[in-house]
Amino acid sequence: MLGVWRGHAEFQRFMVEAVNREFKHNPRSIETHEAAVLKMYYLNLDNIRDDFQPLFSVTGKPSNQQPELFRSLLLMSHYKYQGIDEWVDHALSTPILCALIGVTPDNFPGASTHRDFLARLWMADKPNRLKRLKLKPKGKYGKQKLPPKHPGIIAYTNLTIKHCNKNQGKI
Repeated sequence: MLGVWRGHAEFQRFMVEAVNREFKHNPRSIETHEAAVLKMYYLNLDNIRDDFQPLFSVTGKPSNQQPELFRSLLLMSHYKYQGIDEWVDHALSTPILCALIGVTPDNFPGASTHRDFLARLWMADKPNRLKRLKLKPKGKYGKQKLPPKHPGIIAYTNLTIKHCNKNQGKI
């Protein structure tokens, strides 16, 4: 179920407040990330909400932070990161990137959440491509003993050993 989708105007207010706070502490970081700041400020994701709606079921726990995940992946591409784990570590350690995504560092989506989001987008046009898990059979197959494949082999082996032991002394 698609949860709360924070609108663009609300995101812009959050971003401006967070960027202003960061500017007071580290003005150089805003200059370093100027292109990304402008890109995220003007990127309106309100129009894609309707496209995301069919990708989520109508039951279950509502998913949250979908526009934030999308922004995070766009910034990952902007900064040319290829690994999600590396990107998440970098973004968590850079408060300005968290602000551009629209989250606080303590509310940043993890790497597995990014992967789940990508899988949902990737498989949108191919819903039956994922393999279903096979359940264990409900019968008690582990407690039944199988019949021997070669029933007389142990008796034959025992006879051969006895015959060899008798003949040992007669050489």
